[in-house]
Amino acid sequence: MWNTVLFDLDGTITDSGEGITRSVQYALSEGFGIEVEDLHELDCFVGPPLKEMFMGYAGLTEEEADRAIALYRERYTDRGMFENSVYEGIPELLGKLREEGFVLAVSSSKPTVFCRTILEHFGLSEYFDLIEGSELDGRNARKSEVIDEVAEKLGMADRKDEMAIVGDRSYDVRGAKEAGIGSIGVSWGYGPREELEAEDPDCICDSTVELENVLIGQKRDGGLRAMSGPVYRPDGREGRTGVRDLRLTGSAEPYDGRVRMRVWRCLYPLLIDVAMSFSVSVLCGILIAFFVGIGGGSIDPETAIRRHAVLVTAITDAAMIPVFLYLFRNDENRRRRNGTAAYRIPVRQKMTAQRVALCALLAMFVSGVLELVVAVIASGDAEYEAVAELIAAPGLGLKVIAIAVIGPIMEELLFRGLVYRRIRDYAGVGAACVLSAVTFGIAHGNLTQGIYAFMVGIILALLYEHYGGLWAPIAAHMGNNLFAVLTESFSDVIPETFYLMYYIFSFVITAAAVFCILRRKRGPNVI
Repeated sequence: MWNTVLFDLDGTITDSGEGITRSVQYALSEGFGIEVEDLHELDCFVGPPLKEMFMGYAGLTEEEADRAIALYRERYTDRGMFENSVYEGIPELLGKLREEGFVLAVSSSKPTVFCRTILEHFGLSEYFDLIEGSELDGRNARKSEVIDEVAEKLGMADRKDEMAIVGDRSYDVRGAKEAGIGSIGVSWGYGPREELEAEDPDCICDSTVELENVLIGQKRDGGLRAMSGPVYRPDGREGRTGVRDLRLTGSAEPYDGRVRMRVWRCLYPLLIDVAMSFSVSVLCGILIAFFVGIGGGSIDPETAIRRHAVLVTAITDAAMIPVFLYLFRNDENRRRRNGTAAYRIPVRQKMTAQRVALCALLAMFVSGVLELVVAVIASGDAEYEAVAELIAAPGLGLKVIAIAVIGPIMEELLFRGLVYRRIRDYAGVGAACVLSAVTFGIAHGNLTQGIYAFMVGIILALLYEHYGGLWAPIAAHMGNNLFAVLTESFSDVIPETFYLMYYIFSFVITAAAVFCILRRKRGPNVI
């Protein structure tokens, strides 16, 4: 159990890129005539030891690198250290960790004097029991050396299994392993996720919320076992452990006090769906009944409304797409501001046209397997049969547009883009898959479709997780629905032998796809 957490500074607590890169630019230009116009080319300097970077990036000798560091500090001390900002959510995170009794320290390759100045400037120094960095003369420049120094000063040199470092670069993870402590990578800094995954940290967090969940969650789980002893601050006073014995209380109170708000955030998109569906359906029903009445036709309004059910559904879904798209984009922007890179999910692959087509094709075969399950439970389900009659009524063109295009886009924005993604933020992938699939099933309104939708919902959530974007589940959803529409429309002309071969082939393809996905090596992640 980790009860002492070390934080890297640059790229983890503060977004210090501008000040560092401008100071590096100044040093290279003034000292060696090396002009770098694009500051982003110098992002690699954020985090690692400066001397090592100057030698590697610019090919400087050790003596030249020392001169470059002197020039760098000339500008950095004057202006660079304040060209800086705190990542959103960091003060709240540090406050929560202190409330839970964590011992917090800063462990940076930046000189200690700069670390203190920056943290005091932003009012963050009060959260830390110890602020430790390198020395101005170059000593303790390696991350593992700084970690060892922190462990020694905290009196934890022989209890390093209770320590972990949080950092955004491979140097942080590598230093943690060399020093013998745990490591947590964060993806909101300057190290690419691939860089972190290559070092195999204990976990990777995409936001301060995830980091909060990991640290406090593991500590509360650890509260089931008595701690080996108190933690001591560097001044010799006993630190706060804050660990409760859950065997005595039976359960732990929600650590953030925001559970009800999080539940509401996951549920209200579904309420919007219900409210808008009812409102638009009623309005369309009134209009249909009105025009049927004016026309004086022989068809009664109720029959007309039922006949146009698919059209009404298409209009309703189309009206909800911009609403859910706005909420989805707002969520992504919020995660971005909170330290989560946009659309960054554990395993991400670029969605090419071939992959979109593959997802749609795979869904067609998966639907064949699931239809066998539906065939068993559908007999005697009057509600399902009534829905099937409504869907069968309109022409093929309308059904394709409504059921295979508009419907999948709206439902994926709602059930994967909002419901699944929000539950995932708070409870992880497993809970998000199950709960979003349950709500997806309930929304279909009858037992047969509900069970089918639940199984499809699990698959669509896994595709979203696998590819890291909505295009994959949208394509699969479209493929699934398109196949259902076509087989229903041409059932009279399709021979029975086709269905037999299709079901066999579908089972083989589905089993192979599931096998490939499950055996695929995933990068480290906490959710």
